[in-house]
Amino acid sequence: IIVWKRYSDFKKLHKELWQIHKNLFRHSELFPPFAKGKVFGRFDEGVVEERRQCAEDLLQFSASVPALHGSKQLEEFFKVCRSLGYIVSCDVPLIPKS
Repeated sequence: IIVWKRYSDFKKLHKELWQIHKNLFRHSELFPPFAKGKVFGRFDEGVVEERRQCAEDLLQFSASVPALHGSKQLEEFFKVCRSLGYIVSCDVPLIPKS
């Protein structure tokens, strides 16, 4: 399954999941950092690869922590949004409920 997301979508998800993780008091687990935003050079191959790797690390980490994997923030992130003329429907989650 491929879901197209922008850097800003991943940055928002990172912030939301970081907050949840912080409130779990699981300090022995290092929450993965996320790539800093760039105005210039954001399409450079190295920048794109760094962002891709950070996004993958975030999703892998989230899959290993039940409170993150089951969060409404992650569910919302993976909802499919389809444009139907002027109507946008975002009601089909791509991750199964546990």
